[in-house]
Amino acid sequence: METYEKVQAINENLESQGYYDDIIYLFDEDTINELFSNPWDALRATHFGDTNFTDDYFRFNGYGNIETLSDWKIDEMYNEIEGNDEEE
Repeated sequence: METYEKVQAINENLESQGYYDDIIYLFDEDTINELFSNPWDALRATHFGDTNFTDDYFRFNGYGNIETLSDWKIDEMYNEIEGNDEEE
């Protein structure tokens, strides 16, 4: 299963439980421009968050800052919602 498919499954699971604040987003320029009203807010969210610019996805932490997610972390989250303890 591709990473984007796992992200979609994770997001569907989160939405079904009402956890809209934990949704995972694609970490690209278009998404950042869509979610932030100005560059200063985006800069703040990356500076105070946990950001690795090589990651492809992110979510917001409890403070509204960006926390990027590695493929490994997404695999872990997917396995958790699917009830799998082993890695693919």
